[in-house]
Amino acid sequence: MGTNQIVASKDFIRRKASGRRGATGFFFFWLLPALAVGQHAADQPAIVVHGARALPEPELVETIRKNLGNQLASIATDKIGEVVAQHYFNAGYLDARVDSVHREPGTSGVNFHITLFLTEGSLTRTGAVHLIGSHLLQLDNASALEIWKEGEPFSVPALEEGIQRVLSVYERNGYPFAKAVVETIQFRVDGGQNWADATIRVEPGAPASISDIAVQGNKTTQTFVIVREARVTAGERFTSTLAERVRQRLNRMNLFSAVEIPALSLEASGRATLLVKVTEGTYNSFDGILGYVPPQTSGNDGYFSGMVNLQFRNLLGTARKLSTRWYRENKSSQEIELHY
Repeated sequence: MGTNQIVASKDFIRRKASGRRGATGFFFFWLLPALAVGQHAADQPAIVVHGARALPEPELVETIRKNLGNQLASIATDKIGEVVAQHYFNAGYLDARVDSVHREPGTSGVNFHITLFLTEGSLTRTGAVHLIGSHLLQLDNASALEIWKEGEPFSVPALEEGIQRVLSVYERNGYPFAKAVVETIQFRVDGGQNWADATIRVEPGAPASISDIAVQGNKTTQTFVIVREARVTAGERFTSTLAERVRQRLNRMNLFSAVEIPALSLEASGRATLLVKVTEGTYNSFDGILGYVPPQTSGNDGYFSGMVNLQFRNLLGTARKLSTRWYRENKSSQEIELHY
């Protein structure tokens, strides 16, 4: 819906080579490229990991197989080490390293063996998370602690998830263009435990007010009908709550098979347009049963009996409804109903 951003400076992703005790440090993390699974099939190798204590060896083996698949026979061994090191990093072991990886011919029906030797290092836990620049919505450190639980293993994915939740709060309150910048991550040792304290600066951006509504996907339903049912006025503040309400209102029309959550489009001129995308559904229905009763005696006419229901729920694309019902049980009576 919005364009919230998480921004990290280069310093954020590079950790100083000096120790972490009593100093501010920065770390490096890998963004591994997606490694496509090879087209040729290969037997699964035997994988042994030496030095795994905090994380179970089967978990590490499964991580290797999941990320590298059939490439294990040909890929550079350092790539195998990177996959394992990244897994440890995401689990809070920032100092973990893979010392060596060996790939050797197999025995006893196994094509080859892979052996890893690693050093896990120590676990780093999440410490204090400070939000600055968030006075606009009165988010304080207590709010941050509800998002990042102190004492849990520290990881970049968890940090990014917490930042996204903060930005979602801004979006719900009319600031869809808010962004967050990780300013510092400070490492400390307290009571023999490694901790990471983060400082995050939030930039709310300008509030967004809706200038216009654009509709896409309506092939039959008139645009003015959708705009009318959306019930959004010019100048109204955009929030994620408002977008969800618009979607619910359009769904209640029972005209569309799908209604996407409206998104906000910001033009270069500064105008903010609410974009509504719909998929037309089935408007008309027919059901009934009809039979012919032949004449019982000569000189009499036969007649039709049965029931027919016709419903039109979107006349001329205006969302107006028309229904008719015809019912006849015998020759002497029949019922006709018309609703508009």
